[in-house]
Amino acid sequence: MITSLTRDVLVAMLSRFMGVHGLTCNFRIVEGHEDTFTIGNRRAKPDCTIVFYRLAHFALFALSPRLLTFAKLFIDGHVEVEGDWFEAAKIVNRFSDHGSSVTERLLGFFASTQSVETHYGWSAEAFGWFLDHPYMQYTCGRLQNGDNQVSLEESQLNKLALIARWLEVKTGQRHLDIGCGWGGLIQYLVEQHGTVSHGVTLAPEQASFARAKVPSAEIFVTGFEDHKPSELYDVATVVGMLEHLPVERHAEFFQYLATAVRQNGRVYLQCITRTNRPTGDRTRFLNAHVFTHELNSLESLVELAHKAGFTVAKAEEGHEDYAFTTQEWVKRIRAHEVEIRCLLKDDKVYRILLGYLTMGSLSFADNHSNLHRLLLVKK
Repeated sequence: MITSLTRDVLVAMLSRFMGVHGLTCNFRIVEGHEDTFTIGNRRAKPDCTIVFYRLAHFALFALSPRLLTFAKLFIDGHVEVEGDWFEAAKIVNRFSDHGSSVTERLLGFFASTQSVETHYGWSAEAFGWFLDHPYMQYTCGRLQNGDNQVSLEESQLNKLALIARWLEVKTGQRHLDIGCGWGGLIQYLVEQHGTVSHGVTLAPEQASFARAKVPSAEIFVTGFEDHKPSELYDVATVVGMLEHLPVERHAEFFQYLATAVRQNGRVYLQCITRTNRPTGDRTRFLNAHVFTHELNSLESLVELAHKAGFTVAKAEEGHEDYAFTTQEWVKRIRAHEVEIRCLLKDDKVYRILLGYLTMGSLSFADNHSNLHRLLLVKK
């Protein structure tokens, strides 16, 4: 009786909140009540159901209906989504950033913070289930003329072709890829344009995979600051690496680039950039679990490039490209959930991966996060 009454009170509280925001969703509480019920417009038929295993977890969400509340509970395995994942994500994304300090403290007993930063050490097989083939780019692809009907593979090829075109790569040119990942960009430039490529990464697993994929390339497991080339490079690429470096080290990084490439050498830089939009739950979640460092702004990156002796020859914005890329990754992760979870052997990290890519997709879609591509030319 008490459980039923408590549930009814909580449902009433959540109904009032969702009604104000025009939201409708199916819910199910496994503990003591396994029937699915709808909160919101009962004439609507949502294609998703949010499942809470315990009434206590539903209570936390009803008391503090926030995206951050849901994210923390999801990471610790207290809630699941059945049906259309992105419909549920869009509903949760509409939850406003409110909640009492009491519920924030209560969440600490049920959800812990864990970073996904170590995921760069996962096996290539785990990444292979959701990245493009054959280049395995764990960075943003590129749409052409806003065409989002392309495949993930086509969008990544569009990006690789753009990089080669902007850099004006030629056979025999020395190329450095800082943060080379699984070696896909190096593979493309070596195979398609005959470059002499070197890669730098902090992940031994990635380095071994890249060496096997492109035997002619030299891959170094080291930080960029410790890579001292015996000869200057003609071109360099920095794709999805800078956002993992503290902003206070960005000046040092641009100075390093200036010492690594020859005069008139070209650098392609692609990274997630900070916007002036208000900070919300999505940003707090990403900062806690993914980007442990603050993102930089486009204006600051351009200024740092100029101070290091570069001109900015081209610049391109691409938040819609990243919304598409992360959405495609999420679709593949959901489609191969069993295989990926088996390989990761860590359910919480899998949930962080799925959660942050989903939030990232929504954040890029509404331009709360942005992406920029820059072509730098050394004076």
